[in-house]
Amino acid sequence: MAAVRRWSAGDHGGMETLPNTTSQDRFRHVLLAADLDGSSAHAEDEAIDLAAAQGAVLLVLTVVPPVVLPRPLRRGSPGAERERRDHAAREIVARAAAKGVTATSVVWYGAPGEAILEATRTEHPDVVVLGSRKRTNLHRLFGSVSAHVADEAPCRVVIVPA
Repeated sequence: MAAVRRWSAGDHGGMETLPNTTSQDRFRHVLLAADLDGSSAHAEDEAIDLAAAQGAVLLVLTVVPPVVLPRPLRRGSPGAERERRDHAAREIVARAAAKGVTATSVVWYGAPGEAILEATRTEHPDVVVLGSRKRTNLHRLFGSVSAHVADEAPCRVVIVPA
């Protein structure tokens, strides 16, 4: 059984290893919050491995953020972004299935941190796994999604640095 690694959102210096879970603490439902832009690649592997080791179901959640850029600066329509995210999430599901993990995916719309927290309230996962980027001055000013989720989630949160 793999140890659960927890990384402190305020410290990009390293991880601490938490003890292996007991049968009473066994995870049955793992929620992977995947942003699909590179910062979640290690988190994807961690969530799949954790679900496989625990015999848990994996739910891959990705969020289409609200459109805040003016039309000339947008990369595409919200529908195209949803399709891109849905395709990438289905690839993660296929990787999980290849390791024997029962997995599914869902695409939500909204502010990523709030959408992840809403998913914890509606899906009732035992643990949320998400990636974190190296903090920049902008992240320090406005806060990061991973730190917000870690502070507010009603379940365990595993933050995996990019």
